[in-house]
Amino acid sequence: MTETSPAHADDFERWQKSWTVEAPDRLDRFIAHHLPVSRRVLRTWIEQERVLVNDRPAPKGRHLIPEDRVRIVLPGDPERPLVAESKRPVVLAQTEEWVAIDKPPGLPSHPKLPFETGTALTQMLAIDPEIGLTGDDSLQGGLVHRLDPGTSGVLIAARNRESWDRLRRLFSSGKIDKLYLARIRLPAGREVPLVIDRPLAPFRGDDTRVAWNSREMASSARQVRTECRILRDRWVMVRIRTGHRHQIRAHLASFGLPIDGDETYGGNKASRLFLHAWALDMPGHGWVVSPPPETWRLPEPLDPDQAQRRLNTRPAPARSRNSRGGNGTGFGGRSGPSGPGGRGRRPSGNTKPGGRPQGGQGGARPGGGNSRPGGSRPGGRSGNSGGSKPPAGPRRGPERDRR
Repeated sequence: MTETSPAHADDFERWQKSWTVEAPDRLDRFIAHHLPVSRRVLRTWIEQERVLVNDRPAPKGRHLIPEDRVRIVLPGDPERPLVAESKRPVVLAQTEEWVAIDKPPGLPSHPKLPFETGTALTQMLAIDPEIGLTGDDSLQGGLVHRLDPGTSGVLIAARNRESWDRLRRLFSSGKIDKLYLARIRLPAGREVPLVIDRPLAPFRGDDTRVAWNSREMASSARQVRTECRILRDRWVMVRIRTGHRHQIRAHLASFGLPIDGDETYGGNKASRLFLHAWALDMPGHGWVVSPPPETWRLPEPLDPDQAQRRLNTRPAPARSRNSRGGNGTGFGGRSGPSGPGGRGRRPSGNTKPGGRPQGGQGGARPGGGNSRPGGSRPGGRSGNSGGSKPPAGPRRGPERDRR
């Protein structure tokens, strides 16, 4: 592909090209052979009637014969699929190697089709056009990670190929800490797990979500890890070093704790998805921070270094006579009956979209469990004087190396 500057929205002119068929072929295969675009993009163009056979729209499965004339009409050059917008995003930090912006909620990270605008990437081209010529995917440019459209916060793109290669290796190897803030649905008595170590994979028959239940996985899964600490009320702080699509959203939903506004995974209806990419630790630079929205009214002032120390410290088990399983190993929130493995009461809530949550042993059930060494307590029911058993680790599905 020829390296030229990304097109500008104001510079668009109609682009067209035509060919004469020399041997029998299928229309979609014929176009794919002549243009550097994916089959998905090509199917969209055919559906939009931008591809003509003998000056008439044709389906993708049209069989071509010698002397057929194929013509494609596009709003721009397909070798320059990114359109630089005049609108500039808010810059949080930048170096000679990368740019970090504050992505607002509702804005896609990058275009899905050539010539699309209204994305974080196409706005970043107003800062540095070279971002559009970096990376392996012409529609993702120099982005070294991605955020879901509904997620706000820190988004980073490399300015050149060398920086992109280095940063992608760091992100892929889990050497860059990413901190998020979220507001979740937290039923009374439910615990927030300290660590969720659970495989995720594409959902069978639905490309809008991912699955954590092996019966619903469309392909092999990848083991990913999410660390959580509850701040107060329903606010949680999350750290990830891996990067899987919908990782935080699916992991929390798998424990019956969906994020507010995330109706895909059973969350409450809200004005937006309450997930914010708060801070990202860039090597040689330090924390890049996107302040959370003022309207969120978080319960306490936040500092990334304090957050790291809190995430690295395992809270002491809470010992309460009224506890229904304690707040022991594996949990970072309220006491409750379920944990990340083994048997236990299944979390309530609508968790159908990503698979059924697996319950756990959050501790001995009141009035049951193991009896005292000397037998039952006087008066009837046996007790458990030894405290609750720490919860088992999460059930592991098929493992796969990170990308």
